[in-house]
Amino acid sequence: MDTQSAMVPKCSYKLTNHQNTPMSQDNYKANGVFLYPRSKYNMSAVHMPVEINVEAVDECIPENAFENIVDYVYAIWNSQPTRTFVPTLYLHDMQLKLLVFTQDKWYEVIIGPLCYSAILDSDFEDILIAMQKYWFIVTLSSHSFGHFCDVNNEIQYLDLIHDSNDWIMAKAHILNTAVDNTSAIEINKRIPHQIYARNRAAYLFDTNHSVYGRIVLKLSWTPVDRLPEGAVYDLLARTDVENIPKIYDCGLLKDNFFGHRLEYMVIEHCGIPIDKHFENIREQEDSSTKAKKEIEWILPQVASCLIQALGHGILHRDISLGNITISRGQVKVIDWGYAKILGTTDLDIDTIATRWHFDKQNVLANETEHDPLTGTWLYMSIQVLFGSRKRDIMDDLESLFYVFLDALWRLYSSPSDNYTSQDSRLGFQFHNKKTLAATRAGILGLKDTYSRFFGFDSRCQSIPEVLNDLYECLFYSDDRYIASILVHDPYYKRTIDKRLALKFLNEAAITALEKHQGLSNRGSVDFSDETNMQARVFYDPAIEDKVANYAAVNDINDTLLTPPSIQ
Repeated sequence: MDTQSAMVPKCSYKLTNHQNTPMSQDNYKANGVFLYPRSKYNMSAVHMPVEINVEAVDECIPENAFENIVDYVYAIWNSQPTRTFVPTLYLHDMQLKLLVFTQDKWYEVIIGPLCYSAILDSDFEDILIAMQKYWFIVTLSSHSFGHFCDVNNEIQYLDLIHDSNDWIMAKAHILNTAVDNTSAIEINKRIPHQIYARNRAAYLFDTNHSVYGRIVLKLSWTPVDRLPEGAVYDLLARTDVENIPKIYDCGLLKDNFFGHRLEYMVIEHCGIPIDKHFENIREQEDSSTKAKKEIEWILPQVASCLIQALGHGILHRDISLGNITISRGQVKVIDWGYAKILGTTDLDIDTIATRWHFDKQNVLANETEHDPLTGTWLYMSIQVLFGSRKRDIMDDLESLFYVFLDALWRLYSSPSDNYTSQDSRLGFQFHNKKTLAATRAGILGLKDTYSRFFGFDSRCQSIPEVLNDLYECLFYSDDRYIASILVHDPYYKRTIDKRLALKFLNEAAITALEKHQGLSNRGSVDFSDETNMQARVFYDPAIEDKVANYAAVNDINDTLLTPPSIQ
């Protein structure tokens, strides 16, 4: 055996054992981890985890071992959004494998045997080759193995520099100081945000920019066949749509890496989400009066923003608590990453597609295919929950209605009520999409008491008038209740009564609705079969019993539990 060629080279990383002791501030007990040199010992410092299962002799990785590896991978990605892929080493029966995880797939590379139970002369060459592969892996720099930028000892600033030949592409550099660098972004404070394992993964930093002041840095991994969020903001910037956050800088750090792109945005800081805003109001004197004024101020701006965007062929599709923010007297509608471009758009999509490196036809078709799946389920409209494959502005406005019910409830609740939307409130109990849709279709027909089924009680004196106007726009036509029709016909097209629209939409939004034929002077529902209509207010007897039981437990007047008049 050539011992000279098997000499141990200088490793680029530290190897530590965490089988018995978890990493600092984390609960992961990997058999071993390779750490970046001179780094803190936590998940943000892990380059490559090691999973060992010496007793396993099967070529396939045991399910429990693979689950451990996947847990390590997502924990690393959650702490290190700059990773393009995560390598892991798996040792079993003295055979070493390299598993490489990208945002979309995982790959297996057999490195080879590290030892045999009984070594023959012919085995030395196999072991030597395996050792050479192993040392090659652990001496690669972080820049060439997993990161899109070099990793320093203590990450402080991210410097983003655009390509002079292709402006949308940018390169990232990690800096320890921002001295004499006006474009550096401090990246030391993460915003708590749910990271999904597949499709889209967004990482948010509440931080400071040397020029723009307090900003949010957003790094997003998105599939290349989906619409880039930066492209949507690029389109919105070419319009007069109000209540949109300022985008100071945006671009792509990776164009197409195994089917995903990595985009970044430098966004103005937009304050706090609407639910936190109402929680703050609760602590003030005369909070009920204050809340009513706030809704009368906030709701028209958000609704008008969504409809103005519709006027240019852009549909948001993910209205939720976290996507409406308040800051210094300004309302913003944020997170347009799930938006859809409609065929009626008056914007130059071809130019944007070329600029952002995506296939227009493929991306627009794929976004349409995702209509039934896109959004936050708890705030989805009845029709979308029940399987509609077509989205329109009424779905977004219905989501807005539920968001305000959820946010306003926090004004009259207390921390002991547990601020989660999937709780004891019948209107927000999520078991499956169709059950939630059918339940809402039933309780929303109880015009005088529906708010009680969304958690309101005697602490809430009344629902603000502007919210009732939106309620009537969504669920009534010619004073007739239509939510039950939405359950039975997911493709029924609703329009907004102009009389009601004038109460809470600005002039630009009214014009946009007229342009898209979403405004009417009267409804178009067929009420010829009134007896059947009466029976269909509740989707089925089980839902009706569920509503009655909830009413009994929460002391809701039984005489009010009657379907709306259809006379």
